[in-house]
Amino acid sequence: MALVYLSRIPESVHVRPLGCPVRDSYLEAIPNPARRAESYLSWLLLMYVLDTEYGVDLTHADVRRTPEGRWYAADVPYSFSLSHTREFVACAVSEEPVGVDIERADRIGQRDADAFLARFFHPGEREKHLHPVLAWSLKESVFKAGQGRYRNLLEADASICPFALAYRWLSVGEPDTVLTLAGGSLKAETESVKAVWVSEGELERFPDDRI
Repeated sequence: MALVYLSRIPESVHVRPLGCPVRDSYLEAIPNPARRAESYLSWLLLMYVLDTEYGVDLTHADVRRTPEGRWYAADVPYSFSLSHTREFVACAVSEEPVGVDIERADRIGQRDADAFLARFFHPGEREKHLHPVLAWSLKESVFKAGQGRYRNLLEADASICPFALAYRWLSVGEPDTVLTLAGGSLKAETESVKAVWVSEGELERFPDDRI
């Protein structure tokens, strides 16, 4: 069973400095307030999980970003991955490479599904006959877990990926949400993702001396 930590995005988000100069500069450069709030909360969730579950204070870590856009901490012995939608933020932490993705199930309309799959997916991926949003989410997770193995998302062929894949459909309001994970210790293609919910209140009360 793989653990993925999730939190809902409240209607109002006060974006504060996170105590990580690289990430704070990244947030300041996001022009869309909603996207900035999503990105802020996903990192705050990661900080909370690393602090409470792993005893790691990310504010003192050597945080960097790869040319492909993957965030990592050079002096932290864990791999982590972040994702967010308009409603939720998610993070996964592992001692092995890991990738997590969360998507609204209505992201791709049925009418557009065939054209979407033809444009963005390899033949092997299309042959799996997965729900198009699930297929896309798995592809995102594989790309993230690749940690630079792929130059772009289209190279991340989930049909021949070197990682085990797990997924889960979350019925937590409208629409349903797809949660996927790519990593080395998963049972392939089973709904073996356990969602661990962190309340908005817990994140708001996260110690001010850490951020």
